[in-house]
Amino acid sequence: MFWTGLALGIAGVTTSALGLTVFRVDDSSTGNAPAGTGKNLGLLWGGVALAGAGAALMIGSQRTSASLSPGRVGLVHRVRF
Repeated sequence: MFWTGLALGIAGVTTSALGLTVFRVDDSSTGNAPAGTGKNLGLLWGGVALAGAGAALMIGSQRTSASLSPGRVGLVHRVRF
């Protein structure tokens, strides 16, 4: 589950980045963007959902844990030989 989650997380981040940069659309979701250069909201939020699912798989695996503290997020995966 850890490696599947990692792959999904990377795919989600990549999808979001592509939706913000390369695959722009004509509709602008902000008032500041020049005409014809709006971000692709479908790719952006689809990537966020994909990355969230990947993070849930990584944290939900048996040998992985997450820790939150002020200013820090930790993800630990234990590998046994």
